[in-house]
Amino acid sequence: HAQARALAPQIEKDVKAGVARARERTDEIIARLPKSVRDSMGKSFRKLTGPDPTGFSVHVAKPFLVLVERDPSWDEALVASQTILAPLSGLEDLLQSRYPGLPSRPAAVRPLSVVMLRSRDAYRQYVFGRLGHTTVTQLAHTEPDQRRLIVHRDTKLKTIVHEGTHLLLEAWRSVRPEHHARPLWFEEGFADWIGGCTWRVSNNRKQLDVARVRPELVTAFSGPLFQANYLTLKQVLDATIATRDGWFSETDGSRRVQLAYAQGWALVHFLHWFDVDDAGFAKLPKPGSLPMGRHLPGFRRYLALQMQGRDGHAWGSRVAFQAAMGLDDAGLARMSQDYVSWLRFLSRKVAQKAVRDGQIVPWNAHTDARGEVAGEPEDDRLRE
Repeated sequence: HAQARALAPQIEKDVKAGVARARERTDEIIARLPKSVRDSMGKSFRKLTGPDPTGFSVHVAKPFLVLVERDPSWDEALVASQTILAPLSGLEDLLQSRYPGLPSRPAAVRPLSVVMLRSRDAYRQYVFGRLGHTTVTQLAHTEPDQRRLIVHRDTKLKTIVHEGTHLLLEAWRSVRPEHHARPLWFEEGFADWIGGCTWRVSNNRKQLDVARVRPELVTAFSGPLFQANYLTLKQVLDATIATRDGWFSETDGSRRVQLAYAQGWALVHFLHWFDVDDAGFAKLPKPGSLPMGRHLPGFRRYLALQMQGRDGHAWGSRVAFQAAMGLDDAGLARMSQDYVSWLRFLSRKVAQKAVRDGQIVPWNAHTDARGEVAGEPEDDRLRE
């Protein structure tokens, strides 16, 4: 507790420095603009600067240190408790309960800090000052080297949980791979999987729950799947953070990155849920059941490898995936076929609106507005 509070002034100083740097960057850009457009374009760049932060209130709940920017329009203690600490504590409980391979409630080397800024504009100003660029779509981010999460007033629960997953996993790693060499599907796909959570009440206790189909991600790969322009399982497994950064420099690279993120999420969903009976049909559990797919034990082993490495070294390649899953090359080829079948299955179910409370509905439980069965057995076929 004392260590966390001792860190707070330095974090506040860092944030204010980022804001000041945004002004410096803005002045530099405007000074380089041609005189003919300096006034008109200068106004756009000035939107990236605003008033200095008025200070932060500090809130500590191990292992988190939360700094909420002071603003007369909100109660800082309530914001820290309900918007930040409740979901992050729930996230920690969720990860610990679902994935036994994680360290048992490890104590972070230093507190994990979260900065809540007063608005999206204030957040964009901070990002522009820190990185020299910003986007309208960026909603929050993690600074792994500082073990710090930056959010703002409009950041949604799924984004806080997504970025919080990055924050916690980074704190729990005993072996840290070089950032650009990390597998993209795991880094972003798993965070998107956890980010699809919702609150539920169990035994009179509010808890985060995750096992949900995310239609917006399914839609992202449904078109490429129909056009045979999707990523193969090997391509998904081989893509790294560096691969993603290279795609951004290509024509239509953003679409490819979006596809890789969506298929990474779909791979995590597949590894949690895929199961098939002898006739080739999906084995779907009862509504509300936890994932019990045949590949889930292998995913948990892979997660442990990501956290602990092998023999003291990082190991996250396709070879590591095959080792965790117990697959030789022939087994990986069989999984590749099943993975594509699962992509088609998800696309079909979302198109049919055969998803209820985030879970896939079996064909004989999918009904129309009159309450009549609207599905057919072939809707649930995964293998011929």
